Amino acid sequence: MRTLHSYLIAAACIAVPLSSPVFGQFAATSATDPVIIVPQGRTVVIHPEPRRRPPQPVQLTSVSTQVTITDQVASTTMVLSVHNPGGGQQEAQILVPVPEGATIRSFQLDSLGAEPNARILPRDEARRIYDAIVRQTRDPGLLEFVGYSVLKSSVFPVAPGQTQTCRITFEHVLTAETGKSGDRVDYVLPRTDSLAPTGVSWSVSVDIRAKRPISTVYSPSHELMVERASESHVTVKTIGSAAAQPGSFRLSYLLQPREGELSASVLLYPDPEINDGKGGYFMLLTGLPARKADEETLLKREVTIVLDRSGSMRGQKMEQAREAVLQVVEGLKPGELFNIIDFSDSISSFADRPVVKNDDTIAKARNYIKNIQPNGGTNIHDALAEALRPAPSEGTLPVVLFLTDGLPTVGQTSEVAIREAARELNTAERRLFTFGVGFDVNAPLLAGLARTTRATSTFVLPDENVEVKVGQVFRRLSGPILSAPRLSAVVKGGEVITRPIREVQPSAINDQFEGDQMVILGQYLDGSAEKLVIEGNFLGKERRFEFAFDAGKATTRNAFVPRLWASRKIASLIEEIRQSGANGDLPTVGGASPAKQELVDEIIRLSTKWGILTEYTAFLALEPGTIVAGGRVPPPTDLPVRPSAAPGSTAPSSPPPAMEAAARADAMNYALWVEVPATSSSPERARQEAASRVLQRRAQTDRDGKTAINQELNLALMQTQTCENKSNRFWTKDLQAVEVTSVCQVHDQTLFKRGTRWVDARLLDKENEAPEKTIAYGTPEYDAILDDLVAQNRQGILALGGDCYLHWKGQRVLVKAPAAIEE
Repeated sequence: MRTLHSYLIAAACIAVPLSSPVFGQFAATSATDPVIIVPQGRTVVIHPEPRRRPPQPVQLTSVSTQVTITDQVASTTMVLSVHNPGGGQQEAQILVPVPEGATIRSFQLDSLGAEPNARILPRDEARRIYDAIVRQTRDPGLLEFVGYSVLKSSVFPVAPGQTQTCRITFEHVLTAETGKSGDRVDYVLPRTDSLAPTGVSWSVSVDIRAKRPISTVYSPSHELMVERASESHVTVKTIGSAAAQPGSFRLSYLLQPREGELSASVLLYPDPEINDGKGGYFMLLTGLPARKADEETLLKREVTIVLDRSGSMRGQKMEQAREAVLQVVEGLKPGELFNIIDFSDSISSFADRPVVKNDDTIAKARNYIKNIQPNGGTNIHDALAEALRPAPSEGTLPVVLFLTDGLPTVGQTSEVAIREAARELNTAERRLFTFGVGFDVNAPLLAGLARTTRATSTFVLPDENVEVKVGQVFRRLSGPILSAPRLSAVVKGGEVITRPIREVQPSAINDQFEGDQMVILGQYLDGSAEKLVIEGNFLGKERRFEFAFDAGKATTRNAFVPRLWASRKIASLIEEIRQSGANGDLPTVGGASPAKQELVDEIIRLSTKWGILTEYTAFLALEPGTIVAGGRVPPPTDLPVRPSAAPGSTAPSSPPPAMEAAARADAMNYALWVEVPATSSSPERARQEAASRVLQRRAQTDRDGKTAINQELNLALMQTQTCENKSNRFWTKDLQAVEVTSVCQVHDQTLFKRGTRWVDARLLDKENEAPEKTIAYGTPEYDAILDDLVAQNRQGILALGGDCYLHWKGQRVLVKAPAAIEE
């Protein structure tokens, strides 16, 4: 006799069998009680009679989402693969949280004769469904979608051992923020914030067509690959493993206001802690003109390539470096200028000063490059001086590409002296793009030289191709559009000042090239600013662009704005500490200067408040008592990290145990094994002292090798971060990517997992104190706090699983999770 099971599958990766009477509105009852598979690794089995448990319930294996946006009308098609691993036929049903106002266009099932159907329920009815599921399953996973409407399908069968493909298409009209600087159109696909692994593969692609040129496409939630078919047609897709990152998929695009102008949008978040609640955080999102700029109006480049030809460059490295230099020279536009400087113990150059690219100079350059031979030591100081000293050609953007594979060994070898010499000699404000080849380079020196000149540093790992890495950077430097941009604010009355805004990240804005996107973050102090202003050399002429600023439009729905700002700010503080290690001024715990201790304290404060953990602060994820005063802390056996895919790559959903163990051990070795003096008087002080030690031993001390390269890779990602890193991915000292699994960012709140309890970041120093109020599930007080969290878009807190210890309305409140049903 065949037993039939019914299941509910939510597209947020939730599979729920529906046989209980509480789900009678969804499906007919069956012979078994329901098994609920909540996404992100939480599984709740409800069986008064365990013998009736279905051994292998249906599984959601993949979700592919294709979105088409035409003139602000979005059509979203979700393709779900539902697999039945069992030996009997089972039934399933789909639930998809959707935006308000969405309508169904189609619901299709492959290989199914019967005509399925689906309908959209309004948010109030959806809330009743979610509450019913939570009451029955004792799992609060669906509560994070309270406030959304829900798309509900009819019941459909899934044959034993087979996979059923479901296609759901819904449409809705997107909101647009209009203004003189162009329109911003926003799209949101609701998804879970849970960090637990799902085993479900995700992909998202979006096709955007508009009547006006699209200047830029941006996602604060996921990394994107953008391809432009035309000025008004753009396609984007998530990069590699990025689609699996937690959180709703958010996308915005800007429409060009008029030719020759910058499109821009200002997003604001209010913060009660800034200027007594009068201030907050801002993001200025700016897109360059979508049109192809006229060749004659582009600012010409003067490119000086500086190539290390020391003995360590022999073999394949030199072959690839020669090809890289040739690639750059040949890639210049006619009329642009170049020079080639090569160095070891001594310095040589192709010409006394940069020459114009033409057939004759290219032919001579090819011959010069071919005859560069590696030998001798590494005189970085004099090579930089040779490149930076000459006056640049008039009307050009001067750029230096500096490539080395070694530490300074000849002439001036002091990191501080080299850095200061470069600063003093660079009166022409050349952009110094640095390339470190291999591990034997002074990573903070190369990174610092680039960062202080509005440029970037690139590190070429031993298994990477020098030519490819140089080419990737040089291609991004095509067609300077806006050079030396500067940000200021205008208050009512028209005065240009900087007082209404502060803590701008980045502090110096890089030049903008074709296809670039500016994301500038900062704090505003009050509502006095009327406009934000960007000034700079735009297509060869000094220009000024103004963008409306209205503090009244600040909303907590822009919670990604302060978190992105905090990530960049933390990186800048770490960079300041890291650069201070160049002269051997290494502070010790308790002996650090007040100024440096302030940097450490601010790193800890921002990391705790916003849930942004780095290799230096990963210990914050540990249970209380792990960091104790007066001794060496043994490595924990349950370190809350796991292997992760690097940005833009794909990782296995279940890493091999050996890989997982190695990643955990690596993270422990330098981020968590710390000594805290017995003078620590409080948990807060213990955290500060632990951070001081890690920053001293890692950020200041490690200047070369893998342990230096990984730090620069992490800092570079944070300093230019444009989308949230909710899983706290970072590179370990062995260049393995890991994620922290016990810190969850929910909207603008941060919670730390302590045992089975999630603790509000604001209560970390009081987590062992008794709560002032305890709220049980299913009570009117529970409904009240849920309603309050929904109004603040923070309902995902109660969906994490486990009790939640919250700071709510000035009190320490313990919100009890639904009690699990005992078998």
